[in-house]
Amino acid sequence: MRFRGARRMVGAQGGWSERLARLLECEAKRLLVAAGIPTPQGRVAASADEAQTIAGELGGAVAVKAQIRIGKRGKAGAIKFAEDAAGAADAAGAMLGSSVYGHRVSQVLVERKLEILAEYYLGVFSNPATRTPTLIFSRNGGVDVEEQAARGKDGFATLDVDLAEPFRLYMALEFLRLAGVGGPALAPLAQMSVRLFELYRRNDCTIAEINPVAMTQRGPVAADARIDIDDDALFRHPELGIAAGQAVGDRPPTRLEAIAALIDDGDHR
Repeated sequence: MRFRGARRMVGAQGGWSERLARLLECEAKRLLVAAGIPTPQGRVAASADEAQTIAGELGGAVAVKAQIRIGKRGKAGAIKFAEDAAGAADAAGAMLGSSVYGHRVSQVLVERKLEILAEYYLGVFSNPATRTPTLIFSRNGGVDVEEQAARGKDGFATLDVDLAEPFRLYMALEFLRLAGVGGPALAPLAQMSVRLFELYRRNDCTIAEINPVAMTQRGPVAADARIDIDDDALFRHPELGIAAGQAVGDRPPTRLEAIAALIDDGDHR
């Protein structure tokens, strides 16, 4: 295994094939929950009334998040916070039916708002430069993680993982120490790293990232998530309910791409 510090980040996130199926945040979080990774309590709503009902059941402040297959939603106003159920209804009503980066919003995720003490980044992606999965951690979570790495910002580390051997807890602990993590946050973040890597491996992902990892009084929580599945591996995952070619990168497939995916799906190569 090869460890790296904060001087460079290999394999920018556009470096792999476009042949992938990107999950919605709500779909990604279902996989996280199944892997034992905590996420905020919440549900999906397709109307303002549904959003109001969910927020009322959760009680208190909530986050209302447009469910589209693209990042940086916060910068586009597609993530809003509401102090009560009525505010959640207003936020959902403003988002539903709107277009964000060319994507129509047909549903929103209504979640309990987290009390966040710190934000981190944790991800694993298929690295074409090393031909291995590469684990990434940054003590500076949120947007623009790649730019942080390019500037050599402290608190950043990567690890190339050999798929021929298990990724164990002691490896995660050593990896996180390289990024400067210590104290009571170290053990739960290491456990989250092991579970995220196993999720990546088990589901044939090209990327599985949690951004941000929200550190709360109860420990780390996956506040947001992105998971892309290798399109060629979808036949192994009927439980996901994704047809080959259903999603290409961050946009729906064209008609010809969908036809090509069906042809490719029947090719044993």
